[in-house]
Amino acid sequence: MTTFPELHFGVEEEFALLHADGTLANEAEALLARVPAAYKPERVKKDLHYCIVEIATPVCDSPPAVEQSLRELRGVVGEAAAALDLRVISSGVHPTSPMEEGNLVETPRFRRLIDGGALRGDGVHFGLHLHVSLDGPEARAGVVNFLRWHLPDLVAFSVNAPFYLGEYHDVKSVRLEYYDPVPTVGPPPVLASFEEWAEVLKSFAPYGVEGERDHYGDIRHRYSFPTIEFRVMDTQQTLAETMAVASYAWALVRHYRDLLGQEFLPPMTEDELRRNREGAWRSGLEGAFDLHGEAVDRREYLGHTLHHLLARSGPEAPYLEVLAARLAAGETGADHQLSFRRSDRLDGPALLAELERKFGEGV
Repeated sequence: MTTFPELHFGVEEEFALLHADGTLANEAEALLARVPAAYKPERVKKDLHYCIVEIATPVCDSPPAVEQSLRELRGVVGEAAAALDLRVISSGVHPTSPMEEGNLVETPRFRRLIDGGALRGDGVHFGLHLHVSLDGPEARAGVVNFLRWHLPDLVAFSVNAPFYLGEYHDVKSVRLEYYDPVPTVGPPPVLASFEEWAEVLKSFAPYGVEGERDHYGDIRHRYSFPTIEFRVMDTQQTLAETMAVASYAWALVRHYRDLLGQEFLPPMTEDELRRNREGAWRSGLEGAFDLHGEAVDRREYLGHTLHHLLARSGPEAPYLEVLAARLAAGETGADHQLSFRRSDRLDGPALLAELERKFGEGV
């Protein structure tokens, strides 16, 4: 069996900047001016809209190191925001403000991608991106071929955007519903070899895609770094929730790295993969996954996978225990937000205050 070096990890989180009244604040430049120089531009930065602040950990050699870095970076952002009377929340979309209130950061690359259709610039949303290193492009391609079948899992665990303009439309991730029509979004194709990835990227050239950074799929192959990047998840409310979801993805990489070269039977068909992914962003942990024509309770299926990953006793185990507890309780960020729904109306100010508190929880 091939022996691989230990995995390394990284996380990017996107947060919403708000005015004191709870509306989106296009103040990323002002906030960055308050951030100590040591964190710029790599660790704290602006993104597609001026109401977004993004944090990015360095390459870390363990999940606890990622947790410590995220704690520090959330603290830096929180302090800078407080100095400006701004608020920071973690949700896949702002629950009450129009997406159009975010001012676009105009760059030639963003403009090329928006005009081509590979990027939506007409609305603000906030995502969680996970990185894990794996040496060897063929190994990464093989592992991603396995990981793609777990995209419904990752969506179900991470939904955190049930409201838009104060209304619930029976969707637990408005962010994924909004972004799903983008042509590069969705499960990555199965690759027979990593060389095929270059051809995949070329096929998206009509949409403005010129390289790996321009492909916004659910899982992104990387040339420039020996990493796999997960992009499908909503940003999470708390540090603990981010670590729980991240550790599930990292534990899957560890598991499938050890299975490379072995026979593998996909748990579902390609059509079921797409239906299950959509079902997960519509209803989170509720309902069933379709697996080769049979409906399997979603929480039961996820619990079985978690049990298997926990039995490996990897470094992700303490965080997977947190995820297992959330699964047992049927709790996602979306479900927590929905608890602020009173009859048919959202208690918007109370939810925003809770999301603000959650951003700083454990920091």
